[in-house]
Amino acid sequence: EEEDEEDYISTVHMLAATAAPATPSPTPTFMVHEYPPEGEAAADGGAEKELFRIPVTPRGRHLTINILSTWGDPHYLGLNGLEVFDMDGRCVSDPRTNKHVRIRGDPDSINVLPEYNGDPRTVDKILDNVYRTCDDLHMWLAPFSEDRAHFLYLDLGSAVTLSMVRFWNYNKSRIHSFRGVRYLEMTLDGEMVFKGEISKAPGNLDCENFAECILFTLDEAVLSYIEANYQPAPPDPLHDPHHMAPRPRTAGQTGPKAVAKHAHLGKKLQDPDTAIQVTPPNPSTPILCEPMSGERPYTAATTGWQLDRSLASTPLMSPAVSEHYLPKGKTLTLFILTTWGDPYYTGLTSLQVLNQFQQPLDITPEMLTACPKDLSVIQGADNNGQVLANLLDEVNITTDPNHMWMIPLCVEQHPFIQITFSKEIKVAGLRIWNYNTCLEESFRGVKRLKVFMDKQCISPEEGFCIKKAPGHNAFDFGHTVLLSTKPNALAASLSSSIMNSSIREAIHRANRLRDGRGGQPTDLMNYETPLLPTAYVFKIEILTTQGDPHYVGLNGLALDDANNRPIQLTPNNIQAVPRDLTVLKECADDPRILHKMIDGVYRGMDDNHMWLAPFTSGKPNYIYLIFEEPVAISRMEFWNYAKTPARGIKDVMVWADDILVYKGTLQPAPQIVEHQSPQVLLFTNDSKVLEEWSQHVVTAQKTTNQDIVFYNDRNKLEQIRKKGSHQSHPALPDYKTEARPSTGCAGR
Repeated sequence: EEEDEEDYISTVHMLAATAAPATPSPTPTFMVHEYPPEGEAAADGGAEKELFRIPVTPRGRHLTINILSTWGDPHYLGLNGLEVFDMDGRCVSDPRTNKHVRIRGDPDSINVLPEYNGDPRTVDKILDNVYRTCDDLHMWLAPFSEDRAHFLYLDLGSAVTLSMVRFWNYNKSRIHSFRGVRYLEMTLDGEMVFKGEISKAPGNLDCENFAECILFTLDEAVLSYIEANYQPAPPDPLHDPHHMAPRPRTAGQTGPKAVAKHAHLGKKLQDPDTAIQVTPPNPSTPILCEPMSGERPYTAATTGWQLDRSLASTPLMSPAVSEHYLPKGKTLTLFILTTWGDPYYTGLTSLQVLNQFQQPLDITPEMLTACPKDLSVIQGADNNGQVLANLLDEVNITTDPNHMWMIPLCVEQHPFIQITFSKEIKVAGLRIWNYNTCLEESFRGVKRLKVFMDKQCISPEEGFCIKKAPGHNAFDFGHTVLLSTKPNALAASLSSSIMNSSIREAIHRANRLRDGRGGQPTDLMNYETPLLPTAYVFKIEILTTQGDPHYVGLNGLALDDANNRPIQLTPNNIQAVPRDLTVLKECADDPRILHKMIDGVYRGMDDNHMWLAPFTSGKPNYIYLIFEEPVAISRMEFWNYAKTPARGIKDVMVWADDILVYKGTLQPAPQIVEHQSPQVLLFTNDSKVLEEWSQHVVTAQKTTNQDIVFYNDRNKLEQIRKKGSHQSHPALPDYKTEARPSTGCAGR
């Protein structure tokens, strides 16, 4: 097998921030901070309270944080994130804008424990810009012991005058929030700048009291700079509110909400934006380890569902691993094994290679080669602007083919992309945006990708599975693949042992039932659904409402995995086009935002727990359920909009990676709360599930006997021939489109 790989590789043609000047500090003064706070014991158990003077606008490069205690957990401590701002309001701890910033911990992470290896909750997650989250793949976790020190060391790259430091405490859940930092001491270049307590996180995504701000200035102008430099999510590109048709106003039970200005400066900056921000999710595969033999309880990173619920045909990626196991070399080669369905062409929109800090490496077009290079290899054809260099132009979320790369497929050998570095480098992963000109051509995107570093294969034998692009640019469709050379890394071991066995067992069980020992969901739903559809993206296409021409909404939406267990959706898993009412200027503060659809409060008339979006007749709305690895589902549950039933969903289609798996009609929600229940789509033939949900499945809308009256030029037609009757009747006119009579409103 190794010789085959070498022969395979032998076919490859081997190719070859200065910091901004800080604002001068004003005359040093002090702000008084009580440590510990009123009514609390000191961290050492008995020290008296003291008044600590916080210096105004301290200046330095090296920030050291000494963590003295947690909020109660005796074994672990953690943080979601840390932000440091200068006097110009810029976040100087952001690796995207400050490439010289570095962070390390002592202890570095829970990987220092012998029972852990490759846990993704590493110290670099403190600076990954995903802070308001319950996903512990974006958090730092380390062992805690009362008899030793715990430090974070932040190197800002150059001397900076500080205006504010913002801590985002550990927020995995209400219970796990007790692992958060409580008492700490912070020094800047050896000078103490803060000593005290920071707030415990709530364990959910409520913005109030989520972050703790430590202010080093009371200058309103500087605080305004911090707010001004914050970049909120861009508006929905597919539904510009300025181009939408006029529609009636809609408001929650409490009326339109005004934007409140916090009086307290710290409160004002606790959370710069109350909207839920959708960020590209990171790998969501939990870590498998043997239970620990000591007293410290075992902890594992999860994102809502357990590993056996992930049910992927192949693993998407390996978890973050220690730097020791990162692949190292000079030549990175990517072989394209299959597309998402197109037999003639394939392509990509953008490609990034991530370093050990999971930041993009600088790659120039001269370092990049491919075979075939572009469409110009076809005799008589040109490249149509879809050249290889487009992969590096940093225009990632687009449908413009002039920012993409496309090649013809060759029967003789797999096409490849090769990146040659000037020296040996360590690579942590890839960030890939698939081909995305339109929905039809998105099937040209890469599906299977095999990766080599020099001559070593660093991907599963069948290659990594790459997420398909959606065919539009309404959200970030990028896909992260993490790499490892560890012999028993998850990317290799789970391919056959756990992931495949779990999905195969569920499908085998379903097939046995289908072969004669079980019922069929089609017997209940009047639609033949596939068993356990598996996809990265489930798309719900809303065709019509229950009658309202302007708005559409839902009380709730839920999924079950192939083992019939709930999949806990997070705001990172859901998108909509249009997103919600906030795309309308007059409804910017409406509470019926997207994530209310998955907040778990489905039954009732409280519109603070509902989702509502603009609707235009003849133009579908879309809801996307997005995952970082393929997920198999057995059930989809709709709770239709109850406050105004006419705004509920009626005709709907469900797609799994753009393959149709259901088309049908939902019923309006009852206005009596006790009568409200979910409407269920079943993708399983498990007899217990069929029996449990038989009264709630979506069926064809029942029609009653109707009397039909025909009119011809305002004259009622009394004689209509019945089936089988030879009775004559006046002929009905055949109105052609171009001969359709005009219509108008009364009184105009």
